[in-house]
Amino acid sequence: MIEKSTILFALIGDNLAYDKRPQLANYLYGLMDENCALIPMNIRPDDLAFTLKGLKKSQFSTIFLDRCYHETVFPYLDHYSPFSAATHLVDTITIRDGELYGDYTLIDDLFSTVCFEGKSLTLIGATPLALAFVQKVETLFLSSICCVTQTLEESSPLIEALPSSLPFSSDWFSSSRAIDVAQSEIIINTTSSKNLSFKGATEKNLFIDFSLTPLQEFSQGEIITGYDIAMRTFQNHYRNIFHKNPPMITDYRDVLTEDFTRECQLTKG
Repeated sequence: MIEKSTILFALIGDNLAYDKRPQLANYLYGLMDENCALIPMNIRPDDLAFTLKGLKKSQFSTIFLDRCYHETVFPYLDHYSPFSAATHLVDTITIRDGELYGDYTLIDDLFSTVCFEGKSLTLIGATPLALAFVQKVETLFLSSICCVTQTLEESSPLIEALPSSLPFSSDWFSSSRAIDVAQSEIIINTTSSKNLSFKGATEKNLFIDFSLTPLQEFSQGEIITGYDIAMRTFQNHYRNIFHKNPPMITDYRDVLTEDFTRECQLTKG
């Protein structure tokens, strides 16, 4: 039951009907017996500015953004982190004293989930997410990286952003051309394409797909999905808000398959 004392967080997207991230977050809060809740909000692009203005004086303290708004929300913020200022990407907004503070935590949340040191990596896509990744890649101590894009020209901004000391290569993909991952230990897909195929994959590969509906081709090795990264985001956010360490949750995947809901009825009083 949501009360006046409940700490509210929002997840804003334009199509959250089947999105189970609120269930993940509320599962975590329930385990910790916290009086807080994550509320999904389906907001059309032309209503985003109006909604954010209204949330400035609301009971909400944090806004998580779906990927559809990572690039478009920047002009509506009052403040932003240095990384968001450099990339114009925002996935988390903190509301303080009626002002909006934007940050982009997705990459750091992934870095805290996976050990990249000494690994070979294939990065798929010329997306803003891919560019944000390579701008922080120097801290990972990779052994090598291969940037795979639809055309070789699209990989140029990614390669230019890489540290000069990191061995790199580039390749291209299409719906009829499989991506060769035989030399890679970790494969990251930043695209929304469902027509990717791979050759040389083994059960030793780690596939990371930021989407909530990962490619079936990733089933051969270990996979980290958007839900896995979302859980780490909620855990890190919980730690920052409540100054307590959240539990190591191993059974949260059950939340994605069971009819698990937390009471989210707004009440008066």
